[in-house]
Amino acid sequence: MFATQLALAAVGGLIFGSFLNVVAYRLPLGESLLFPSSHCPRCAVPIKPYDNIPVVGYLLLRGRCRGCAGQISVRYPIVEAITGALAVAVLMVKQNATMALSIADRGYVLWTGEIVLSGAAPDLLGSEDLKRAYLG
Repeated sequence: MFATQLALAAVGGLIFGSFLNVVAYRLPLGESLLFPSSHCPRCAVPIKPYDNIPVVGYLLLRGRCRGCAGQISVRYPIVEAITGALAVAVLMVKQNATMALSIADRGYVLWTGEIVLSGAAPDLLGSEDLKRAYLG
């Protein structure tokens, strides 16, 4: 289940990274973000949908336009890959934070101005002296 979530986060991050590239290229030029569809800035040939797959399309085309063989900046797949990796990292951090909150919510470790141990936490301490110090 978590592997599926990681894969979806990676794909979503790659797609978002691709959109960020569109924004970074077109916004300073005053171009629309939606129209026309993606095209080579040199020859204006529209990029085929199967060539527009984040990172994969760049690798399959070996960094060159299918129409004019002009070089495509390596910035595009780098931005896509970094955004995909960040999406995965955010999900992993969120998952760890959720797990930590879940453990705290179950009463293993509670915070009320001082540390109060309950549930399984005293057993995790291992030392009888620590158990007596915290539990009395």
